[in-house]
Amino acid sequence: MTTQLTLSVCLSKEEQRDATLIALGYPGYEPKTDHGRQMKAQYTATKQPTLARPLKPANASINND
Repeated sequence: MTTQLTLSVCLSKEEQRDATLIALGYPGYEPKTDHGRQMKAQYTATKQPTLARPLKPANASINND
């Protein structure tokens, strides 16, 4: 799966970098611009945690005899 970021405004190179790294969820990235800090605040406020769950129990047999 690829992430595509579409923006309707013209951004500077620094703002584009901030937007891209925030959208990709780059760990530990701190935005360098005001726009990036605002975007990060909005993005982290709306992002829902993804719960990991196993596809099947570890002790499940392949054949259900």
